[in-house]
Amino acid sequence: LKIRGLAEGTAATFNWGSNLIVSLTFLTLVEKLGASSTFLLYAFASVASWLFAYYLVPETKGHTLEEIEAFWRARSRSL
Repeated sequence: LKIRGLAEGTAATFNWGSNLIVSLTFLTLVEKLGASSTFLLYAFASVASWLFAYYLVPETKGHTLEEIEAFWRARSRSL
């Protein structure tokens, strides 16, 4: 099942990347914008990420890994 490794790797990369961005920008943003604006900016980014996942990422609940892999394989062929 190739999809499991790819999905876990992608999720871990985005998680670590997001944490890196927050760690590198937090103090500078607090200094320039203030704490409230910084947290508001991060909140907007979180809402945007949630909207992306809700509307554009297909639901996989109740599907086997084989079904999910077949879905993505068929979708990649159609592109």
